[in-house]
Amino acid sequence: MLVRGMSMSVSIHDSLREIGEEHGRAMYRFYLDTIERKMSYAYLSEAFFETMCSEFRHRIVLFMARRGSQWVAGAIHYRKGARLYGRYWGCLEHHPYLHFE
Repeated sequence: MLVRGMSMSVSIHDSLREIGEEHGRAMYRFYLDTIERKMSYAYLSEAFFETMCSEFRHRIVLFMARRGSQWVAGAIHYRKGARLYGRYWGCLEHHPYLHFE
């Protein structure tokens, strides 16, 4: 069950669902939130996420949640063939049952 006003999307780079720098900037904000909550060290830069989402989008699968016009949570996975590898995830708002870990 989704929170009222929230929508989910799965994006795989193709002619219908474009992945770009906007997604990279959102994922960086989510990443920083996770780093802060887990008391870890942010070793990836905003440029890393923007580059991944613009130059390597053919290798990315995004799972993202939006409230209105703003991305509020997401997870980025890297794919090769039929396999998904790793992921970074995070959110800007807490919602019960919205969890990517």
